[in-house]
Amino acid sequence: MIAHIPGTDWVLRPREETRKEHDEFILRHEWIIDGQYKRLMPQRLERADTLILLKVGRFTCLIRYLRRCRIKGDRPGKLQGAKKEFNWRMVWWILYHQPKKWKEQTQIIARFNHLKPLVFHSFKEIDTFINTLKERKNSIRTEYFP
Repeated sequence: MIAHIPGTDWVLRPREETRKEHDEFILRHEWIIDGQYKRLMPQRLERADTLILLKVGRFTCLIRYLRRCRIKGDRPGKLQGAKKEFNWRMVWWILYHQPKKWKEQTQIIARFNHLKPLVFHSFKEIDTFINTLKERKNSIRTEYFP
């Protein structure tokens, strides 16, 4: 996690430390970042070759967040060492803050002509896309590596 301190219950890192972690992370050959980090978007988008945008309804996101909060143990996206999953600030973010930010984010993204974002409007679309990628990977493996 770039923005939060591992071993805490989602305590934010100081901004300068977050920027340093972020900038070191995107120097890798391959990377995936989940989250906006708006003030860090320009340097990230400059280095990105793929951008996936999830424009999913806020109530769908809230339900998925609440389900994730119920998962015990490790899971993808869980902050290492976090004891608490549910957070009222996150509920507020999902329901009120993030929907207002979509227009601003798309304006930032539009400045990076080399990116053609993949936009998904439902989790079913995402699942279909992932399954298509898996099928392609399997057919390449079969075709070139019998």
